[in-house]
Amino acid sequence: MKKDITGIAGRLLIALFSVTIVFHVLVLIKIIPYEIVWGGRITDPAQMPVYEAASILLNVIFAFIVAVRIGLLRIKFPPAVLTFSLWFMLITFLLNTVGNLMAVSITETLIFTPITLIIAVLCSILIFRKRVIE
Repeated sequence: MKKDITGIAGRLLIALFSVTIVFHVLVLIKIIPYEIVWGGRITDPAQMPVYEAASILLNVIFAFIVAVRIGLLRIKFPPAVLTFSLWFMLITFLLNTVGNLMAVSITETLIFTPITLIIAVLCSILIFRKRVIE
């Protein structure tokens, strides 16, 4: 039986990015307190919409890149662009994992550190694995 490991990793990534987008929308509309995001370092409530909008936009872009990589979106991209984008995502989430470990907010450290590490591992699967593994 064939297992499509990149498809599974990609779908998990899209699910994680989707949940993250919903989470940041909830922060943006003030259902979730902004103090638990961005390492607990947002000091001025006026900064929050800008940071949250950036988070939402990046997660949409990341989900788009993954959807193209696993073939959910049939858009022609040069393979080098997709590979570069995935490497960028991997490095970003590895650095984010380190940043979460140093967060002022214990919630961010305990919840988001494992999530960003999982995202980094899933990105590495999309970079290093072939489309179909037997």
